[in-house]
Amino acid sequence: MLQLSHKEISEKILVFINKHYSRGGKKDITVHSKLLEERIVDSLGLLDIITFLENTFGIIVNDEDILLEKFSTISSISDYVKRSINTNL
Repeated sequence: MLQLSHKEISEKILVFINKHYSRGGKKDITVHSKLLEERIVDSLGLLDIITFLENTFGIIVNDEDILLEKFSTISSISDYVKRSINTNL
């Protein structure tokens, strides 16, 4: 996979979340929105996002990596994806 910047990864994730979880545009979702705290996604939505990450970025998200600090915002998810991509190079 090509090297993607943090911004490019964030944009892909943001598009996915806006498409599937925006709930009619009632709330602007940003890279800093707290996905679970602000009830943008629930635990099943988080699993959907993880599947998207694995399919889109070619990474494997291990169960022990599913922690709130890694999946709380799009920015933190992007950090995790970037590290995972770099580890697999």
